[in-house]
Amino acid sequence: MDPPAGGRARPLRAFEEIVSQFEQAIREGSLRTGDRLPAERELAHAFQVSRTSLREALRALEAIGVLRARRGQGTVSGSVVEPQRDRLTSLLALHVAAGRFPARDLLEVRRELDAMVARTAAERRAPADELHGLIEAMDQAETDADFVRLECDFHGAVARASGNELAPFLLEALRDQLAAELQRFLDETEDPAGVRSRLTAQHAELADHIARGDAEAAAHAGAEHLRELAALD
Repeated sequence: MDPPAGGRARPLRAFEEIVSQFEQAIREGSLRTGDRLPAERELAHAFQVSRTSLREALRALEAIGVLRARRGQGTVSGSVVEPQRDRLTSLLALHVAAGRFPARDLLEVRRELDAMVARTAAERRAPADELHGLIEAMDQAETDADFVRLECDFHGAVARASGNELAPFLLEALRDQLAAELQRFLDETEDPAGVRSRLTAQHAELADHIARGDAEAAAHAGAEHLRELAALD
């Protein structure tokens, strides 16, 4: 990867400069999906920044889905470029990842957003075929990680069903942090299988409320599934 145009990144903005340079490299094609990044020392030299600043930027880029750490390897030494999200989603996710917001704040926002999109989807009597398919997949998920991914996919589908064009972007921006909280909850609870079963049942109820057009019940169910998760903190 070539050094950034214009020389050394400004010390007070090293984080932003590195992120910007990665975005530029992807736009220009010098970094492509599947490319593996150079070693940490080489990257730090190319950007003319400290390793601390580099690591912070790379962690944020991984959090927003620009990079992915290969299994069994470090975030820096094993990072590869991922297919890119919509720019709005990436920017929102970057602010969430960099802001280090308390989990309770994230859950509160997510709870209100889930209730809103569920209510709207029910008012539209949106088809629930995709939702029921995801519920079946959740019920059959082999691992907690698969379950978390499918749970996030379910709420993305509800957001799309609401017809609100902004809602899917907002949910996707919160996805990584909320997925991490759900995974942490499953890791720490004494009965992860029981939690998964309850969540799957709650999501099935939500899909049924949407299909029947029961807006208030859908809104309640949309927020209810986060109650156990919020109680963890």
